Amino acid sequence: MKKINIAIIGTGGMSKYHSYGYKIVDHFFDLDIKICLKLLIGRSTDKKHLADKYGFEKYSININDAFKDDIDLVDIATPNYLHIPLVKKAAAVNKIIFCEKPIGMNYKEALEGYKEVERSKVLNCVNFNFRKATPVALIKDIIEKKKIGKIYTWKIDFLADDGSDVNNPINWFYQKKFAGGGANYDLNVHLIDLAHFLIGDIESIVSLQKTFIKERNNAGGKGTGIVDTDDYTACLANFKNGAVGIFDASRISTGDRLESSLEIRGSRGAVKWDYQNFNFIQLYLVNSSEIDGFRKVYTSEPDFPYMDGYYGMPGHGQHYDSLIVHQIYDLLISISKNTMPSPNFKDGLKAQQVLEAISQSHKEKRWIKIDEIN
Repeated sequence: MKKINIAIIGTGGMSKYHSYGYKIVDHFFDLDIKICLKLLIGRSTDKKHLADKYGFEKYSININDAFKDDIDLVDIATPNYLHIPLVKKAAAVNKIIFCEKPIGMNYKEALEGYKEVERSKVLNCVNFNFRKATPVALIKDIIEKKKIGKIYTWKIDFLADDGSDVNNPINWFYQKKFAGGGANYDLNVHLIDLAHFLIGDIESIVSLQKTFIKERNNAGGKGTGIVDTDDYTACLANFKNGAVGIFDASRISTGDRLESSLEIRGSRGAVKWDYQNFNFIQLYLVNSSEIDGFRKVYTSEPDFPYMDGYYGMPGHGQHYDSLIVHQIYDLLISISKNTMPSPNFKDGLKAQQVLEAISQSHKEKRWIKIDEIN
């Protein structure tokens, strides 16, 4: 059995999330790869205990240790401004790359990173994990089989309230020099990727962005810092296939905690999914019964996507933690077969192009064609 040594760079929430996926994936799915959590990289020795907690062999504050010969896969779970510099270093020494989204701070930087992974021909993957939800995989199948006909409209939101408290201290998410953008880069990027995955390429877009809380206390309470990333982004989009769409992303959606839902309507039916009601979709097929309307479809049936690895009994549901398990399972299968994982940097670059078009549309107060961003 092939062994793969993994280094994760970063000790924040995504590091915990990714390491959980690596640790639990072979409990559910059969693999011909043995996973070794070799190294956790952090900024300071204060986080050393996390290496033991998450199951790593070693901890280091030297980022160059992630690129040594004993590491096969570099997992980049850092603030956004470090993504592409680390991607370039990993590609230069032919490491497999798993990177958080968005891949870069802007389209130009993302394109540089994409060219590097293309040049080196390393396997690469981006954590657009919502693709890996069983309900989303099922919706993809419904669309591809033309069950709801020609797609007319797409509507999706990602509404969080983690930024709605004015007393929350400033961190890198609120600063453009570290994050690149706010709700657009952090939340809307998932929605854009889902649109690409389920509907197709976006042709043009118009947007509105706003920062409501423009100053926050510094961590520790001394002084304040300027917030220069968006709290809210809304968009209208035209797709190349003729569909139209609405995107709504907020981190000041007071009371929602975390709400995300999508609606896809076509010539012969419609489908809806709500993140907080994770384990079923609403499906409507024209003339499918005497009683018209949506019906609830449970997505935890044993023969649905990814369910073969679970408990064999319908009704045992999944949620957010399942997404990283599915993502890493697909990544490891691709590594085993030496085929390019999905989603990858090509998908990340496509999403980055739309992110930049959204920012430009808001700045210039006009519709932007996506191919203007080059």
